[in-house]
Amino acid sequence: MNHRIISILIGVGIIATVVGGVVYWEWRAAGPAIGPPAAEAEPVITWAFPSISQEVGRGESKAVVVSFTASEDLDNIDVRVVPELQQFVQVKPTMFATVVANQSYSVDVVFFASTTSPIGAVDGTVQLRRDKTLARPLPITLLVTVVPLPPDPGEAGKVTLEGIDSDGDGVRDDVQRYIALTYPDSEKTRLALTQHAKVVTTNY
Repeated sequence: MNHRIISILIGVGIIATVVGGVVYWEWRAAGPAIGPPAAEAEPVITWAFPSISQEVGRGESKAVVVSFTASEDLDNIDVRVVPELQQFVQVKPTMFATVVANQSYSVDVVFFASTTSPIGAVDGTVQLRRDKTLARPLPITLLVTVVPLPPDPGEAGKVTLEGIDSDGDGVRDDVQRYIALTYPDSEKTRLALTQHAKVVTTNY
């Protein structure tokens, strides 16, 4: 049987196969496949905390120190608070001229609320940026309360009838928080319930 294969490369491969006097044509890609270049890997930011939850009362401020590392060397990195949080959150420093891979860097995150700040929860992020936001931002949830409050005692505050009164105002911390968070718009109600709670506590 007369069987010949002829390859002609003109941008693509044209293969002519001759079998028994009959020519069969086949088109094949010539050389390696051509496509877009592989995407360059993006730097990865790792924060010491996966997120931050904080609360401040009107007229109060608090500060938290959080650190991060980067997967590669970086320069001219801006530390940015998203607009939703800018009236409540500031960061220091606001820029790193140089970041060395796998080295820890600290950022002071300051939470604050004015005496007229809206009461309630607000969410947002602190971002590291170099032309665009680097993954991943630090999620932040902030609760603004009508007055500064002691921390939530959790289950430890329920162990005894006296509970935990960390600020020494004569009212259990969990009761104090309940009053303030349930009646933020009525100072009169808060004062009345606080006075009642003190009387009840005294009579335990």
